[in-house]
Amino acid sequence: MMQEKFTEKLEQLHTAYQKMAKRCQMMQQEIESLTKDNQELQEKFAEKSRSVSITSPACKNQISSSVDSKLFLFQAEEKIR
Repeated sequence: MMQEKFTEKLEQLHTAYQKMAKRCQMMQQEIESLTKDNQELQEKFAEKSRSVSITSPACKNQISSSVDSKLFLFQAEEKIR
């Protein structure tokens, strides 16, 4: 009787461990995906920032928007970490 209870509890523990391992793996994949997306957004932002400063350096609205975008990306990156 005691052996059966022990075996049952051990199986429950093993199942819970497997679920957590799978969840950790999925979260790691999500972090990798978000990191990749963040890098792509930063590259696009840098590219657009260069084109804005070259085509219309005197336009304050565009420059302000690029600063706001950079702040947003920085905040998003901090949340990912």
